[in-house]
Amino acid sequence: MKTEVVDTSETRKEIKIEVGADEVRAEFDRVAEEYARAVAVPGFRKGHAPVAVVRTRYKKDIQGDVLKRLVPEAVERAITESGLGVIGQPDVHLDNEGLEKFGQEAISLHAHVEVMPAVELGEYKGIEAARRTRPVTDEAVERVIENLREASASLQPVEDRAAEEGDTVTADIQGRYVEPPSDEDLQREPDGRARRRGEDLYHRVPGGL
Repeated sequence: MKTEVVDTSETRKEIKIEVGADEVRAEFDRVAEEYARAVAVPGFRKGHAPVAVVRTRYKKDIQGDVLKRLVPEAVERAITESGLGVIGQPDVHLDNEGLEKFGQEAISLHAHVEVMPAVELGEYKGIEAARRTRPVTDEAVERVIENLREASASLQPVEDRAAEEGDTVTADIQGRYVEPPSDEDLQREPDGRARRRGEDLYHRVPGGL
């Protein structure tokens, strides 16, 4: 296989590729034999038709399969050998699509590819930069310690005093109306919510349990 890289711009290259006739012929024969083993030709048992007959009868199909195998492989090899840092998918064009003696001639194609632009580093040695640090205050340390203490703390039962602010209280409470509730039992909050009397019980718990 022959390849040639042509610079069309700083970020776009054209790779010209030629797949040799020997390689094309070998692939053509290989695909034709695969067809001969798989297709049914009138007058022959399936898989027993002569390869020459299959080549003639399925010439276009064989050509298509050969191109599907050879072209992507050739483009990939050409990109690898060129060492280009290709971005995205190549734009491939077949130059001699109308081969008259397919399987006996070389295949010519070209691929347009986008590449990374060349970047030249400027002088960076000796450049100084100030490193910013955030001072750690005693308050921040205390806050972290307190958060860790709260995260690892466990609840302990207290029986010798009433509930205080910060306590976790577990209580079984049952409530009922002695008389059916009236509109006076509803209180309108500033945010538009309505709540009944007794819903602020948790505000009265400290010291009450």
